[in-house]
Amino acid sequence: MIDWLTLEIPYEHSPIQSGRVISITPEGEIDWESEKRLAVRGSYESTLRIRSAGACDKGAAFLHVDGNPAKFLNGHNVVGSRDILMLVDMCISKIFSRLSYAYTSDLRQTVFEGNFKVSRIDINDYVTFNSESDALAWQMAAEQVATSRQGKFVRKGTTIYMGKHSRRVSLKIYSKYLELTQAKKGHKLPFALPHKQQLLDFAEKKLRIEATFRSLFLKDLGLTKAKDLTPHTLGELYAKQVGKLEMNAQVKLQPYEEMDLPRSVMSTYMHWKDGARLKDILPKPTFYRHRKILKKHGIDIKVSPRKIQSNVIPLIRKIEAKPCKMPQWSESVGLIFN
Repeated sequence: MIDWLTLEIPYEHSPIQSGRVISITPEGEIDWESEKRLAVRGSYESTLRIRSAGACDKGAAFLHVDGNPAKFLNGHNVVGSRDILMLVDMCISKIFSRLSYAYTSDLRQTVFEGNFKVSRIDINDYVTFNSESDALAWQMAAEQVATSRQGKFVRKGTTIYMGKHSRRVSLKIYSKYLELTQAKKGHKLPFALPHKQQLLDFAEKKLRIEATFRSLFLKDLGLTKAKDLTPHTLGELYAKQVGKLEMNAQVKLQPYEEMDLPRSVMSTYMHWKDGARLKDILPKPTFYRHRKILKKHGIDIKVSPRKIQSNVIPLIRKIEAKPCKMPQWSESVGLIFN
């Protein structure tokens, strides 16, 4: 599904009154100024940000749009669509309705024909596992052994990133279920959203792999216009990028359901098992708190695993990630726009 869009749509209009950002030199002169982005609320308090840009007889020549179209339209982004033209048409229609602007036939034709610039697009899909703990164990293994031309994954919180600060393309892998149930308010499902439990049940036992394609990458491929980014093309781009990951198929993983470890301690255990000096990477209180928990399972992270006989470390096994299909019920119950 499409999870984020940054667009520039040709549209001559009176500038949207959203305020301006101005930079002033030490001498008191204006160095530069720019229109601020206006947050337009959609479904369940989700927003898209817009601003006017460029110049023409009417004032502004372009409309910049930035944000998550799925959340803006539906209030959630658990499932969604790869049809960029449909998404943008519905988003512009809702934005203009909120602002009491007329969605003209000329602008609608521009959107339908895909004659507008895309400078960022995020695409994601899921892989499924036998349990939530298997999913998190696979993610941790990917963090350690998966590689591509961009290097290796790095972790921030419960998400692992590859090429996070790249100006071209990046990948991230995370548990959507964990995000929905334990993350900050902005990521949780809205209280009034119908069929919340069905969405949570779908997200469980899965990892989401998300690719972000930015302007330099799209420009290199000649895919800067929305009309070029068909659902088929987006699917091919996504599959090719994820397919570049190289991961040892024989990686050995800890069966966490047998150990019953808290999620916050899983990463510590995996790093310890790989020989990391945990005292160098963990805050002192965290190190001793995790040590206390792991000692209940016969593991002392103060002692290097290389000094322990291999039969002391709990049994390990291989965990398989399988492709996931979108649920057919998501459209029938109105959880995804038709």
